Amino acid sequence: MSPPWLATHTSPSSSCTTYGAAPSTTPSTSSLPGPVATPDAFLLLNQRTPQDADLSVLPTVLPPREFALQRDAHGAAWKVTGDAAEQRLSQSRRQILALFAGAPTPLTPTQVAALLDKPITTARSALWRMANDGLLIAANGRYHVPPDSAEQDSPSLLHDD
Repeated sequence: MSPPWLATHTSPSSSCTTYGAAPSTTPSTSSLPGPVATPDAFLLLNQRTPQDADLSVLPTVLPPREFALQRDAHGAAWKVTGDAAEQRLSQSRRQILALFAGAPTPLTPTQVAALLDKPITTARSALWRMANDGLLIAANGRYHVPPDSAEQDSPSLLHDD
């Protein structure tokens, strides 16, 4: 695959937009070609396959966000398909997170195994690994999603609600 691409965006009043191959180090205004202006955000496009890419939006003031992109049928444009971290999850982890999204209370490994028709050892191992990766919280033998991930809005490139 080709190296990631970096773009900076500044407010309309400064009218400075820079595109080019991403530097191997953290970008700074001194390392970018063209007029120097303080960017509002850095946009980093990292193509994973010919049809899939991740777009990292790194605002200078707001928390960073990462979006999964997919080429359209003609290969002429990219469309946002969701959160990049969620798109990189395995099918098994997506099933477990979907189960927890609809659960009103924390679940035990036995409940998860029964609901997903999986062996208890498989469910216990998967839940333990997901808790270690920060996708779930374990407390008293029960698991639940972290509060911030349950309340997170769907990604939007156009505005922050």
